[in-house]
Amino acid sequence: MKAIKAPRSSSSAGAKAASSPKAVAEQADVIITMLPNSPQVREVILGDNGVIEGARPGAVVIDMSSIAPLVSKEIAAKLEQKGIEMLDAPVSGGAEGYRRNSLGHGRWQEGCI
Repeated sequence: MKAIKAPRSSSSAGAKAASSPKAVAEQADVIITMLPNSPQVREVILGDNGVIEGARPGAVVIDMSSIAPLVSKEIAAKLEQKGIEMLDAPVSGGAEGYRRNSLGHGRWQEGCI
């Protein structure tokens, strides 16, 4: 995966760029993802240099992507094997919902259904 620079406004507020999701997870107790679809979430969390490779036991992954529930369960199960918690907290509405200021939260809960 290619490193992404933090936008100027984020970096001035203290955000730091990282070379991979693994590098992010090595420095965080809580990791939040909000990605377009199931394959991207699976890659970022479970893929090479993914969150699962850098997160410590006791870390929490909060996925705010609107993805297939079975994929959320699969990811949560693999994270659980490493002592990492997952919260499934999808936001619905996408880019159009953002423009209309009508984003909505899906099912907030501990763990995956």
